Amino acid sequence: MKLKHHSLLFSIFLCLISCKNEVLKVKDTPSAYIIGEIANPHNNYITILQTNGNADTIFLDEQNQFQYKFDSAASDIYWIKHFSESQLFFLEPGDSLGIYLNTEEFDESLSFSGEGSEKNNLLINTFLEDEYSVNFIKKSESYPPKEFKKISDSIYNNRIKELNRQHKKFKFSDNFYSFAKTSADYQYYFQNEQYVYLQNKYNRSNVFSNEFLSYRDSLNFNSKRFSKFYIYLRTLDTYVKNITAEQCVTTNSPDECYKESKLTNLRAKLVTVDSVIKEQSVKQRFIKRLGTEALLLSNTMENMMETMKLIHTVHPSVKNLDFFNNLADLQRSLFPGKSISSFIIQDIGGKKEPITNRVKSKTVIYFWNNNFSQRLTSKHHKINQIRLEHPEYKFIAVNTDLIGFEDWTKLLDNYNYNRNTEVRLVDAPFEPQLYTDLINKVIFIDEDGIIVSGDAILQDTNFEDKLDSFF
Repeated sequence: MKLKHHSLLFSIFLCLISCKNEVLKVKDTPSAYIIGEIANPHNNYITILQTNGNADTIFLDEQNQFQYKFDSAASDIYWIKHFSESQLFFLEPGDSLGIYLNTEEFDESLSFSGEGSEKNNLLINTFLEDEYSVNFIKKSESYPPKEFKKISDSIYNNRIKELNRQHKKFKFSDNFYSFAKTSADYQYYFQNEQYVYLQNKYNRSNVFSNEFLSYRDSLNFNSKRFSKFYIYLRTLDTYVKNITAEQCVTTNSPDECYKESKLTNLRAKLVTVDSVIKEQSVKQRFIKRLGTEALLLSNTMENMMETMKLIHTVHPSVKNLDFFNNLADLQRSLFPGKSISSFIIQDIGGKKEPITNRVKSKTVIYFWNNNFSQRLTSKHHKINQIRLEHPEYKFIAVNTDLIGFEDWTKLLDNYNYNRNTEVRLVDAPFEPQLYTDLINKVIFIDEDGIIVSGDAILQDTNFEDKLDSFF
């Protein structure tokens, strides 16, 4: 990875902190420092997130720099978030970590210096290697299992060798080494599990040997520590997809079983999660996501009652059951035949009005939220492609972030979205937070603002067929 040069002022700033730490002998205390600089910031603050749910807002100074002291730093994963981007780092007592990033090249520019930088630069390089392995998986559908496993094992072994080489050089703590090793393990498990999924979906004659699948014996479905760690959750998610589909094909056609957004398949995934995951912090994340997707695809009272019955059966949290009950009320208001005139939106000119005022003909409304930024580019790209092919089709993109007008316009600029087709939701009948869960929702409405359909999925292969039949 090519590291960007940070400013001279930031270098001096880092030196001063490092000298200060030497005098104070920070290594002998439970405290830790982070200092940093954000080049081309989108706003005047960053947020530091911890695995225990704590979040600290740190404001930038006039030079776009920040500093923060953890009086009692946990040896753990943290996340730095600025506007629509975030990245993890590892902090331990005694660290005085310098962080530099440029928002125009977030992942490529992110670099660390100071005490604690060696382990974090290793993690950043591992993150980029993970992108490489994902690209390798996409290109490996034609590989037979033995050939794929040989390459997959080689990638994993090289990562472990590099980890051990740096561990010998820098003498990492046991806690960090364990985290880095587990990270490499789950990257390995994920690429194997994803390969199984792609092979079973597209080359259905494949049967995987027990030897190939032996890595599954090492999967831990109940790690509280990694319950917010992306590669861990992604691995479990792919495993759940595989197990659910494998059970489905015993009584159904493969075509139906590999439709990830099909209501019956989402319900089946909920049952799988309930059977294999016992740790509540992990289980609740999956049930909330899958339950939300299933509920928002339940377009009749009968389907909704069946989905809610299942959610009440598998969900352990009374608090989140209240969330699902409220979401069900919202979903009922979006059934076919209902009006969406209660949605008050604001356009780029600042005008606020019912969304139906912008509807003069058949229209497709879709939602997006910056908390799910990884999905935004592909979603808007697909809509833009359809617009090019069918300029007569009308689309309205509704942002559901609970942010101010200026921050919303910065989001549009950040993603380079067409301002003429974007609006933001400013008022609606239900609790505002509920609307952030509509990211997978696509609504077809007629010229009178009445919902015709609300169960279309943008990612489905037959989405354009539904569009053609609607328009």
